[in-house]
Amino acid sequence: MSSSYDIRVVVGVDFGTTYSGFAYAHKSNPNDVQVYDYGKSHHRGWFKTPTVINYDDSCTNVMSWGLSALATKPRGSSLRPSKPIELFKLHLLKRGTTSLPDALNYKD
Repeated sequence: MSSSYDIRVVVGVDFGTTYSGFAYAHKSNPNDVQVYDYGKSHHRGWFKTPTVINYDDSCTNVMSWGLSALATKPRGSSLRPSKPIELFKLHLLKRGTTSLPDALNYKD
């Protein structure tokens, strides 16, 4: 059983339908909250990344996520969607408006 003395870092995750992000703070300095900046080059200052995921051909391994998943060129396969999977969080409600590849379900 862990106690509050074991806690060193507190992490907050915002897993959004469209964008996601996270922040953390060390217990020793809880007012110094570090918000992760996903910015690269001309995207500096972005504190969230698109909630997008790109799987391999078997739909079992994540190849990229966020901005890098959007930058990946589709390879065309019967198992893979023609583009990275977006809005997949809506499938958690079992009434998704997007289609998932046959190899995936909302629990995956």
